[in-house]
Amino acid sequence: MKNYFKGSVGILILAVTLLYVQTSHAQSNWFWQQPLPAGNSLKDVKFVNHQTGYAVGDVGTIVKSTNGGSNWFTLNNPKKSQLWGIDFAPGNASVLIAVGDSGLILRTSNAGESWNVIQFQAGVIYEDVDFVNSTTGYVVGSGGRIFKTTNAGANWFQQTSPTGANFLCVNFFDENFGAIGGTTRLLLTTNAGTTWVVQNLTFFPFTQVSGISAIDSATVIGVVNNNGGTMLKTTNRGQDWIEEPMGIPYQDLVRDLSFSGKNNGTIVCDLGMIVRTTNAGASWILDSTFYQYFQRSYGIDLLRGVHMVDTSLTYISGGGGSIYRSTNAGQNWTILSGGYFDLHGSHFVNANTGWCVGEEGTVQKTTNGGTNWSFYPQITREVLWDVMFPSQSTGYISGDSGVILKTTNTGTNWFFLNSGTRINLFDIFFINNETGFCGGGFTSDPDPGVGIIMKTVNGGNNWETVFYYTDSGWVNALHFFDENTGIACFDRGIRRTTNGGLNWLIVGTGSTGRGLDMSFPNSQTGYTSGGSNTFYKTTNSGLSWLGYSTGNPGVVIQTIHFINSLKGFAAGPYGEILYTENGGLNWTINRGLSENYIASIYFSDSINGTMTGIFGTILKTTNGGISYIDNEAKQVPEDFQLHQNYPNPFNPTTTIRFSLKRSAEIKIVLSNILGKQVRVLTDKFTAAGDHKLLLKSAGLSTGVYFCSLIANGSVAQTIKLLLIK
Repeated sequence: MKNYFKGSVGILILAVTLLYVQTSHAQSNWFWQQPLPAGNSLKDVKFVNHQTGYAVGDVGTIVKSTNGGSNWFTLNNPKKSQLWGIDFAPGNASVLIAVGDSGLILRTSNAGESWNVIQFQAGVIYEDVDFVNSTTGYVVGSGGRIFKTTNAGANWFQQTSPTGANFLCVNFFDENFGAIGGTTRLLLTTNAGTTWVVQNLTFFPFTQVSGISAIDSATVIGVVNNNGGTMLKTTNRGQDWIEEPMGIPYQDLVRDLSFSGKNNGTIVCDLGMIVRTTNAGASWILDSTFYQYFQRSYGIDLLRGVHMVDTSLTYISGGGGSIYRSTNAGQNWTILSGGYFDLHGSHFVNANTGWCVGEEGTVQKTTNGGTNWSFYPQITREVLWDVMFPSQSTGYISGDSGVILKTTNTGTNWFFLNSGTRINLFDIFFINNETGFCGGGFTSDPDPGVGIIMKTVNGGNNWETVFYYTDSGWVNALHFFDENTGIACFDRGIRRTTNGGLNWLIVGTGSTGRGLDMSFPNSQTGYTSGGSNTFYKTTNSGLSWLGYSTGNPGVVIQTIHFINSLKGFAAGPYGEILYTENGGLNWTINRGLSENYIASIYFSDSINGTMTGIFGTILKTTNGGISYIDNEAKQVPEDFQLHQNYPNPFNPTTTIRFSLKRSAEIKIVLSNILGKQVRVLTDKFTAAGDHKLLLKSAGLSTGVYFCSLIANGSVAQTIKLLLIK
């Protein structure tokens, strides 16, 4: 699958099978190859001095540098919750606090060698942390929560909040004077948080205060996400406020603000805009370096956190493990980590030699199984979507604006072919060096999109259009068994040809089949990813397709690859990796490695596989991707167990039992085969012990349902139920 940011994901499933999804927090045998040490989005960055710095982000990622950011290594985190903020205790640089989802407060007193969980609460998000001195600090988050410590984070107590708004940022100038920003609220305190005062700002409403800084004993600057960014400033402790427009492009969002001293401040934005001031916000300088560099219309999370160490030295963190440094007050920036373009397609001719292609004409090659990846000189700035080698030496690449590239010397050199079109080409498939097909399309309002398939029989020297239809949706994937018989996957269905593409018969439409990506491990069995939590399967070379659900309503699969007729993988926009060994009847979901969008999966053999995605993501397995359960994961079935309902099948009632070895926030939900939640059976803090619930069939139709036990925000176990009326 190449075109992964378009199209709806809701569809009907005609064929239903009894599916079961096992969710685990398994330590997957997939590992990072690019970016290193990890490509997860880094939401915040802090340097305790000019050499030692930390950054935190998705799936509990914590990285550290001891040489000014030139090199980074990961630190062990006992939790996989997303982290939003980190800060250190001035005067005690070995003490740091990191905060994030699930009410997580992490503390280290040995500069990150080990981390202790201080707080953990389901349903709560802590967004930011700020230390005033070596002992006093504050944490803010969802629901108006404000916590304070006076013993360097060993213990925290909750302060009284005048509002239930979600807080996003906090900053103190000294022990008494500080500010908090959040959704439609800005708060000040002048007495160390004993009382917080919501500021009466008549030019509200706004969406959120995303960054805030108390720069002296009377002055606070906040940055608001509305109308191109707005600065709020007071110089008299909130008695008066001024409002100044920032001039940030309207589609961009402010993410963070940092000041060094009273005058010098830096703001970072979602799409890569950097905004600076040298006069305490009297004027702002827009640096569009990264905004122009990344031209992704769907690009988000480019820049997330900023820390001005002093007036000259500034660090920025962002998507794909990116970290940038300026040593001259933001006039120039150096990429220290990450900074890669999105990757869309991959292909290996053997376990060692392979290619990846993506945004801005990116072409990468490895000759040692991905241990090292080299970049080709840029020959186009068009997006490249797919790469395929029909033989060891001959390969093809397809991309936007009709771009088709070819190599005849194992990728040493690439040259342009004249495709005769300017239409975006999302997939390319060659049967041999000479005969191949290319598919793509474009939007055509109000129609769902135009689909096109082109064919060559002379190695790409000439191309003819064999399919062009205005109401088919785009062509996302192609597969040919021979020169005559092939399958094409569209947004709106699946088509098949038996005469080399001259005619295409609809074999799946709307409710009976569609395809975002396709994999045929043999001539009979094939799979397509259908978006949402669905996939389609054929066992007769694509003559007919049946649709199934993976059984997990929260997982979207956009790309799919099967090693053989039974063993396969699927992934999508949220980083989950799904794995089956029985042709899709059962799926195991592995989380905890990344939340990056996975765009393609490719196995060169039964054990060597590669996944590619946004921000240059390259994940690798060398053992077939089979997972093992780590110590933390083993606690899930032991601590929280959902027993099979009885009776099953049932009508009109059935009993659902569950056992808890420790108290927890428990939610039990019932979902139908389409993944839609139809009932919440319980949602409350539940004491340890054995419990049971009665499920009544009233209001439910005959069919298969899935019941999931969610403990402290994570799915612990899922069972399937069958209702027969």
